[in-house]
Amino acid sequence: MRYRLLNAGQDDAVKLRVWYSRLNRLDLFVDGTYLISTNAEITSGGYYKTLMPKGR
Repeated sequence: MRYRLLNAGQDDAVKLRVWYSRLNRLDLFVDGTYLISTNAEITSGGYYKTLMPKGR
């Protein structure tokens, strides 16, 4: 993807966030302990659930 700001000055900027619905998850283990990602939770049934991003 390429985005351009037409007729923009050097100090003009845009903060762009892109969210993909396809999960590209990496499982992280530190010293044999699984670390859950910051955008996920484990449900009461023990399943891993990825959360939708929250706009800021």
